[in-house]
Amino acid sequence: MRNQFVIGLLSIASVACSTKQAETVTAGQTNVNVAGFNADQSDPAAIELADSVNKATGVNKTFRTIQCLAWRNNEARLFWNKQDSLMRIEFDADSGIAILNLKTKKGRYSSKGKEITDNAKSKQKIEELILYGKYETTLLTLPFLLKTTGTTLTYMGQENVKGYGSCNVVMRTDSVGQKLVPVSYKMYIDKKENLVRLIKVINQQNTTEKVFTVNAYATIGSLKIWSNNKAGNGPWQTTAYLSLPDYTFKEL
Repeated sequence: MRNQFVIGLLSIASVACSTKQAETVTAGQTNVNVAGFNADQSDPAAIELADSVNKATGVNKTFRTIQCLAWRNNEARLFWNKQDSLMRIEFDADSGIAILNLKTKKGRYSSKGKEITDNAKSKQKIEELILYGKYETTLLTLPFLLKTTGTTLTYMGQENVKGYGSCNVVMRTDSVGQKLVPVSYKMYIDKKENLVRLIKVINQQNTTEKVFTVNAYATIGSLKIWSNNKAGNGPWQTTAYLSLPDYTFKEL
């Protein structure tokens, strides 16, 4: 696939956890709340921590100006035009390719070079892929978008994270839970750099579904974005693009 590569990567370290008592940190300057963020229902300590993460990651300066992002997970390469809510997913298995519009919830899918045109099969597959795409974009941005539309933040106290000691824990709860989309995320924020180091995905039954280590960040302009230094647990090989050709989100 032809791409316009722009920017590269930066490493940090590794993680895993245990429990301790609650403690807040001083956050730096407070950021303006995002439209639709449930500030009234969120803990002041959790909001303060979210603001400290915003400052540490540089999200307010850079993220809104980025047009496209690309990264890998353990089964696919993903391309996201976040300005237009478009996505391309290239699966390793069966050379599957999906082209999706996350806003209109429409798309196309091909497997082994052949597009699925059967209406019933295609509709079901696209519905699953839209949820998959939304989950993957949410996961990528979790370490810096704690305050976003439809979310509530709760301060959960402290727990130890290997390599970082006692970390503050913030639960981000999304207002609407859907099939395949967890409703809550526990984020472990180190006290030294105010960066998220561990994420626990909590499902609708309030049990831990997945645990992700945030062992490295990529630097894109002034933004630090999740980009692990090896495959297998969370996003890696994260890059930004000034633009991508139109066919990226049109051709299977």
